[in-house]
Amino acid sequence: MPHKHSAVNCLAGRASKFLAVGLATLLMGCGTFVVNYSPELPLHKIALLSIPEAGDYFLELPSAQVWVREGPNLRLANDLVSGSGFDLSRYLERSVIERFRASHIEVMVVPFRRLNPHALAEPSEINGVIDRNGGVDAVLDIAPSSPGYHFGYDLGEHQRAHPRPMIGMSVQLVSARTRKVLYRDRFAYGYQVPPGAEDEKYIFTDVAALESDHKLAVAGLKYATDSVASYLVSQLTP
Repeated sequence: MPHKHSAVNCLAGRASKFLAVGLATLLMGCGTFVVNYSPELPLHKIALLSIPEAGDYFLELPSAQVWVREGPNLRLANDLVSGSGFDLSRYLERSVIERFRASHIEVMVVPFRRLNPHALAEPSEINGVIDRNGGVDAVLDIAPSSPGYHFGYDLGEHQRAHPRPMIGMSVQLVSARTRKVLYRDRFAYGYQVPPGAEDEKYIFTDVAALESDHKLAVAGLKYATDSVASYLVSQLTP
């Protein structure tokens, strides 16, 4: 039977690897991945693929080198949301739908299971959705990642001890008429979103303050989720 500390190290390593890959993907030059929005016709009705689970929540711990992501500097933090009833994927779905409806665009959620639960759907999967759902203008696919709390990176040494919310996403919009990718991007709260300053209400003094107020921690995650939803919809509406 493996030792308890081995299991903990395994979990930390898994979270560390997942977050490191997620953040690197969000922050690096995206090259040919990004497709700037090129509307064919005005959007009236969108099929939104049911949003997959974002994975474990994480908490970054103070580190001498903020870019070093090893087990001791990162831990799973599902306890921040346990018992709160907060379901990030369903919350994100509702947030996106509300914001599109405010722009007079109808959204229907299509139950969908991806070949890869942590990635955007493949073209063949999107084509199948289009074939089964007539009357939509486009299919919207969202894959959230790296939810939790981290520190600022380009804000100076003094910022490192102040956890703030993190949620990233990859997204694509595919035309139902031409099957062409109309829009594709990656972004994250605390980086590209919001364009201005973050809400200081959800920037905690230190890790202890964060862990002592789970209600505010969840509120911060909701705020970050609403922020990325607003950013997404702003990219696709006049």
